[in-house]
Amino acid sequence: MPLGFIALLVAGALFSGQSPDGTAVVRGRVIDAVTGRAVRGATVHLIPPYDTNQYRPPSRSTTTDASGAFEIGAVVAGDYSLSATSTGDYLEAGYGRRGPGGNGSRLEIADNAKLDVTLSAWPAASLDGRVLDDQGRPVAEARLMLVNRDGSTAGSVTSDDRGEYRFSGLVPGEYTVGFPVTLASRTIRSAPEPRSANAYTPPFQPYLLDRGGRAILITHGAPLPPPSRDGQANVYVTTFLGGTSFAEARYVSLAIGQSRAGVDVVLRDRPARRLAGVATTPAGPAPGLVLSLESEEGAPWFRDGQITATAAADGAFVFVAVPEGSYRLTAYKRNPPFTEVTFAGAAPATGHDDYMIGDKDVLFASMPMTVTGDQDGLEVLLRPGTPIAGRIVLDDGTTPAFGNQPPRVSFLSPRGDPFTGAASSLQVASDGTLTGRARPGTYMLNAGWPWQGWSFRAARIDGRDVSGRTIDVGNAPVSLELAFARGVSGIRGLVSDARGNPTRDATILIFPIEEIMWDTSAVNDFIRSEEPRKAAFSITNLTAGDYYVVALDESARRAGRTAPALRKLVPLATRVRVDPGQPVAVNLVMREAPPR
Repeated sequence: MPLGFIALLVAGALFSGQSPDGTAVVRGRVIDAVTGRAVRGATVHLIPPYDTNQYRPPSRSTTTDASGAFEIGAVVAGDYSLSATSTGDYLEAGYGRRGPGGNGSRLEIADNAKLDVTLSAWPAASLDGRVLDDQGRPVAEARLMLVNRDGSTAGSVTSDDRGEYRFSGLVPGEYTVGFPVTLASRTIRSAPEPRSANAYTPPFQPYLLDRGGRAILITHGAPLPPPSRDGQANVYVTTFLGGTSFAEARYVSLAIGQSRAGVDVVLRDRPARRLAGVATTPAGPAPGLVLSLESEEGAPWFRDGQITATAAADGAFVFVAVPEGSYRLTAYKRNPPFTEVTFAGAAPATGHDDYMIGDKDVLFASMPMTVTGDQDGLEVLLRPGTPIAGRIVLDDGTTPAFGNQPPRVSFLSPRGDPFTGAASSLQVASDGTLTGRARPGTYMLNAGWPWQGWSFRAARIDGRDVSGRTIDVGNAPVSLELAFARGVSGIRGLVSDARGNPTRDATILIFPIEEIMWDTSAVNDFIRSEEPRKAAFSITNLTAGDYYVVALDESARRAGRTAPALRKLVPLATRVRVDPGQPVAVNLVMREAPPR
């Protein structure tokens, strides 16, 4: 065979991800971390890290025998993660994990290595019970959410036809169970489009039709309860263990491997009221108007659910069923409008409306409302948001010339629902001028990362420095100036373990010192998490300001990203000032995150 043809075969094998077998062997055992007994039938995974710049060895897997032993041969040299998964009785085991639910360490494998490792699997906890209504009857098809004490979501399940539910595979901690209930009143399309015989038919779900026949109520999180004896429609309300809001939730503790049974949740129902009216803009009716009823004291939308309605093309809207209470009625223009509801085989069908285009006028309405009975003739007038204008200035005195890649500049609401347009993006022209609008409220400024070689320096509103602070927008126009400096802001340094030895098994967590930036639906814009490949780390593209930075060991996986969890990390963290255009050096000692 010609040499050229052989070379082509080798090159083709490498390009397709294939490789000659390696010479290393990894063997070991998977054991119960509490009793030391063998874990039989666990699946062991040996997975290389993904790196687009290097050849990636193939992943390997095997199963443990009756003694918990495993062996993987012909392993190509490299860095790997080694883990083992079993039934719901155990949490995932991992090389380097010292506690339940923690991160693992990378396993370095050299050519001809013969490694013998032990993976400890911690028994998983579980929680089960029933979902009942006020009269003790089981509630089927209710979607339960499991939440940690620090506010992070740990899972969700749906109750079966007996009202029973079960959460398994849990790490030890404190949990609550609840139902964020969403009541969505949507406009029905007057002339449904023709459907083919083989078109998708959605699964049936209970619904309520408004008496006018133009709106439908679809529930999420809990089904519709039976009506009252007089035929009055009822609705379930958001319910957690201990109360009808997340703030009132009661928690249960779970130890390693503990099973808690009989944790029943009683879903509360309330009489439903009907609200109807017309929503308009200064230019008249507009497509895409969405109205919401929000609790003034409630948790963020993803904890206490939502009550929404959409307006028809003529501005008419109906909240088909609303529980009595005190609310704030808000409205905004959605672009594009929500897809109107059609029916397929008697089942309500909605479109995939998971994207939004910015509304340059930021049309909105906001007013208090008390619901004690049915109401007709409501009038809601949306008005444009507060105008914002300004410019971007550079520290070298030159005029910005962004071309087609201007920086991202937006106002983010700390309690904003990402589906209601609470984030207001500003338009940045090629010459650095800023224009936009925002509804009155409190915001955090996100200046993004403008372009290579520059970093954010400061923000000024009407000449006042507001860098690293929340911004209050009222009804008066806002004059905004953003200053950028040449150079890249960031943090770099070394990580060592408790003995002073360099380590690359840490997770670097960086978060701003202002707590309001921790508890937001846009949390990822302000909190960074990095896993360096070496003991030396370098994190760039940070906005200038004051930060906490901490290196965590395998416990980083257990540490949440919510405000209560970050508050516990502050005593372990180093406070760092990041100046514009100047990387700051800081060396860190790897720490263990406090328990939840």
